[in-house]
Amino acid sequence: MQDNIRAALNEDINSSLSFLSSVDKDRLYLSFTLSSPGKIEAFSGENMEKVKENNSYLVKSILQKQEQYFEVFKRRNPGVELTPPSVDMVEKIESIRNKHVKKVEDEYFLRTSSYENSKNLIEGLDLKVNDEFNIESMKNNVICCSPSYRGCLDEITEQPVCLINMPLYNLSSGYIDSYLLHEILHAVELTSRKVDEDTYDFKSGFDFLVEIVDDKKDEAINEEEKRATELFSENIHQRNTIEIVTRMHENGVYLFDNPYTAKERGGTSYEQLNFVTQQFYSQFKKQISEARFESSMDSLFDQVGEENFYKLNDVVNEYSKIPYYTMCQDLAEGNRSEYVIKRERLFEESKQIVDDMKKRMKGKSEIEGENISI
Repeated sequence: MQDNIRAALNEDINSSLSFLSSVDKDRLYLSFTLSSPGKIEAFSGENMEKVKENNSYLVKSILQKQEQYFEVFKRRNPGVELTPPSVDMVEKIESIRNKHVKKVEDEYFLRTSSYENSKNLIEGLDLKVNDEFNIESMKNNVICCSPSYRGCLDEITEQPVCLINMPLYNLSSGYIDSYLLHEILHAVELTSRKVDEDTYDFKSGFDFLVEIVDDKKDEAINEEEKRATELFSENIHQRNTIEIVTRMHENGVYLFDNPYTAKERGGTSYEQLNFVTQQFYSQFKKQISEARFESSMDSLFDQVGEENFYKLNDVVNEYSKIPYYTMCQDLAEGNRSEYVIKRERLFEESKQIVDDMKKRMKGKSEIEGENISI
């Protein structure tokens, strides 16, 4: 029986499903749809580990499927000792099923009119950067803004273009306006820094992005080096998004959200960094806004100090590594855990850095004879 199932799973997907429908009526190996696991997958390595953890609803469901598997096995094999199927065989079945599920999903997406229309539109733009706006982005509901340049008679246009991927049909209700404005702002902030035969160099907010031309994709670029300020930039970016969306909604303007369920805050994890960026944003909002639309950071560095800026960036990156919800639980319970203590230390560091920025600006205003209000 198991040899027949293995053989069927390795056949063409249509004949495999037809075969299994006739020989596996008890749904041990596949459920009623390809995307749903059969009872045997309750014995996968992952599920066996989950059973050890707690008595949650999920564990009860796994145990129930295991009992159903044994009932069918006992009925089919009277007198045979009941033993769980080997984890290796279960995970082989799971792997093959998932492979066929991917085939079905890919085939479905490739045949949808929306995918075909998007593909034709993108190909018609003659983009010079591999924007990764592909089937995986659509399937995984990726929200992104992909920068590139258009070709024009073998020359590259000076201004970059952006492709925004927004799976509107599968976004969290209440935050769609916020998600869309967040990505549109990325496109608005985008500036070109350098274009040559090897790379395209962009700036968006505080974030610097280097893209390699398609035929040089094998050349490596250090990801850490090119996205060092990503979290800091995204946090400020989301602050701007919230302010704009809040003002829109207050004036009765809704793009996709329902006015009764629309939300402005809480849609991204970037907002969790507010604790260590609030003072910087409040004190230097005008200077920050100007710098985010320029092709370099020189003007902001001149005012707050490049060293100070990157010190604050380090604080933001370190704060992002704290398990946020564990820390919040510790705070609610009055537990001065290592996370709470680290939170307080980083807040004090951010406060001191902003004070240093203010002193620098005051000193510059006195030297230059300007009246700059901090």
